[in-house]
Amino acid sequence: MVVYTNQSVFVALLVGTVAQWVSFIDAVDVTRCQTVGGGWRESGEVPSKKVYEDDLVYAFRDISPVAPVHVLLIPKHKGNLTRLSKATEMDKDLLGHMMVTVPKVASAAGLDEYRLVINDGASACQSVWHLHMHIIGGRPMKWPPG
Repeated sequence: MVVYTNQSVFVALLVGTVAQWVSFIDAVDVTRCQTVGGGWRESGEVPSKKVYEDDLVYAFRDISPVAPVHVLLIPKHKGNLTRLSKATEMDKDLLGHMMVTVPKVASAAGLDEYRLVINDGASACQSVWHLHMHIIGGRPMKWPPG
C-alpha cells in the first residue's frame, strides 16, 4: 500500500471526496511515497477497508459511497497518470491490468453486476487528480447517470 507523506494530499487522494483538497493534489510528490502493509497509513492513521490488492493496484471501499457497494481501484504508483485522457503508450500495461482486475475486485466485493466509472476532468466530476476507477453496484442503476 502507498503512504503519502503529506496528510492533506493523502486524504484527498484516497478518499476523493471534497474539492477543497484539489489544490493539494497538484503538489503531490509521488517520489515521497512508500509501500507499507496493513492498510493506508499516515500520521493521523486513516485506514482503508481493503477489498483487493496485487503488485500494481489497490482497491478499497469508498468512504462516501453512492451505492451499497462502492469500491475505488487505484494504481499503487501514480506516475504521471492523473487522468485517463493523459494516458500514453507507456500506460497501456497498467490500464490493461486495471481493466482485467475490475471483475476480480467486483467479485471480492460481492458483485456479479456493476457499473465501472472513470471521471476524466473537473467537468466530469473528477476531484482527485490520481487516475482511479469506481466500481459501483448493489442496486439497480439508472440511465442516463447524472
